[in-house]
Amino acid sequence: MVDYASAGKIALLYGYDRAEDSRAAIDLINQLQADGKSVSALGFVNAGAVPEEISSPDHARLCCRKDFSWSLRPRRGFLKEFTGKEFDILIDLSSHQAHPMKFMAARSGAMFKTGAANPDTNDVYDLIMQVEEGCPAAELARHIIHYLKIIKTKHTDA
Repeated sequence: MVDYASAGKIALLYGYDRAEDSRAAIDLINQLQADGKSVSALGFVNAGAVPEEISSPDHARLCCRKDFSWSLRPRRGFLKEFTGKEFDILIDLSSHQAHPMKFMAARSGAMFKTGAANPDTNDVYDLIMQVEEGCPAAELARHIIHYLKIIKTKHTDA
């Protein structure tokens, strides 16, 4: 486990279906970067294609249903690359219905993973946030960051 203070690379998964949730992801990216973290973010648009009018923030990529096979395997190179990267912490702000993002969280090489409680994916996360279904991403992000900052790890030299 890597605590928040020691974490350098953070992965962020989020949904892009509600404007307020995408805004929360952008705000979290800005907060993490202000704290000196390197952030890679992946947003999921629950549609057959990413509409042209939607743009992704810096350090973020957008994907949609067609970017995954019927078994949720990534089809696009940048998705495969994302799961192959090593991250200190993965934060999943995506909704329960964003199954491709849950698959991405499970496949991620992050050392520590956190997200909202979900009976289908609780075994994916190291830190599970119990929030009401439909909880805004901004509230979930506040809870996650709060608890990540509380957790301390003991670092020893061998």
